[in-house]
Amino acid sequence: METPRPQPVAAAPVPPPQPRTVAAPKPVAATAPPTAAPAATKPKLGSLAAMRQHVAMNTVTEEVAADVPLEPVSLRAAWERFIAQLESDKNPAAQSFKMAELIIRDESAFEATAANNLQQKFLELERGKCCEYLQKELGNRTVAFSVLVVESPDEEVAADLHLSAKQQYQIMIEKYPLIKELRERLRLDLEL
Repeated sequence: METPRPQPVAAAPVPPPQPRTVAAPKPVAATAPPTAAPAATKPKLGSLAAMRQHVAMNTVTEEVAADVPLEPVSLRAAWERFIAQLESDKNPAAQSFKMAELIIRDESAFEATAANNLQQKFLELERGKCCEYLQKELGNRTVAFSVLVVESPDEEVAADLHLSAKQQYQIMIEKYPLIKELRERLRLDLEL
């Protein structure tokens, strides 16, 4: 079975004059813009080519400036400058940023550790501004950080407040052996 070949499209024929004279101007107006269009497209092609060349030149210069991998010293210095900016704006998040520890994971990502959920919330609130600032300062457009909550072991002892007097005394003399020595010199008895 043969498929019919497509016929070349010819220009639309001008319809013969009809009794209505209103329909005759439409085909004339429709044929006029295509003749003017090729003349108008030539300058656009020239400007389009100029725009492409301009974009190509800008793209080449951007590709030359490669992202700089994260280094602990430069990251910490930029982090401190961001903290100073927060302090100058009297932003309460500055304290949480000061207390955070930075751990570099790869050349464009690091973790900021928070001691509790409140510090985590402050870090999360300002993370967008901080990433933008660090990207500019460090010359790395892909810098990003995540916030990790790390509970300190000291808080676990403080959380267990149901210790007996004897247990509390044992913890104190482990931390401060002079307490035991002082108790023995003064011959004090404990009421345990």
